[in-house]
Amino acid sequence: MNLLPLTHQSRSLILLAPQGARPSRFTDVRRDPELHENILAEMQKFRGGVYVSEGNLTPADLTPDGRHLQAVDYKSWHLLTINEYGSVAACGRLVFHRPDAGFSELLVSHCALAHTERWGYILRRVVEAELRSAREQCMQFAELGGWAIAKELRCSTEAVRMVLAGYALGQTLGGVRGISTVNTQHHSSSILRRIGGSPLSMNGIEVPSFYEPQYRAELEILRFDAFQPNPRYETYIQQCRSALETVMVISSESASEACETPDFTWNVSPCTEHSTGMGYSQNFFPKAANF
Repeated sequence: MNLLPLTHQSRSLILLAPQGARPSRFTDVRRDPELHENILAEMQKFRGGVYVSEGNLTPADLTPDGRHLQAVDYKSWHLLTINEYGSVAACGRLVFHRPDAGFSELLVSHCALAHTERWGYILRRVVEAELRSAREQCMQFAELGGWAIAKELRCSTEAVRMVLAGYALGQTLGGVRGISTVNTQHHSSSILRRIGGSPLSMNGIEVPSFYEPQYRAELEILRFDAFQPNPRYETYIQQCRSALETVMVISSESASEACETPDFTWNVSPCTEHSTGMGYSQNFFPKAANF
């Protein structure tokens, strides 16, 4: 499906804004509820197709029209790669949580590891510490996930670019600290580790990878901080951030709603300024401006 008019012959990145967000940090915002819904549906079909082809889901796990439908999709920022034919070729999402959110409100609380006798308590304690650290540092807390990438792009740099763009988006939105539950297949977790992700641990005990029956996959949970990537990738993230400033952002609100609703920052943290001096403003798997 051709989602957008083609303006060039190379892959492009677009952003879908979550419901209720006012993406005032971006210069090219299209307020089009119908387009937002159509692209979101195509992303869900793409993601569902990838997960089924990899054996992580079965067709029975999808909606009758082939979508991998999750309620959290409507609350998330979505990074989408659109190919030269106007179709989704890669996707990932960033969902923010309230500063006072509890462990049970997070997506990670539903994973298999969270319900084991040995590791459930440790996982809760570690994640609660991450939530507390985000609040103390005046940063937003988010979960990064929902990744899928077209098979033909897996040997390209697209997977790395999507993670770099995720870091850049976190910086653009004012600073993000969070976690990501990632598939150990196709080097997904190794890519996030390389760029700056690190294992969760408590008192020197590292939270292990685990088998997730829902997705028939081995997963691990990594922490990340948008402002603390591997120094090797800082230049590339800044390039992504510059590109994001002019990327097409599609909002689910209409133009009239935008005029009637006072501007606000999505999920503002208790503090108004990050330590760098920059202002602020339920899924699994890591796998239009050009960069």
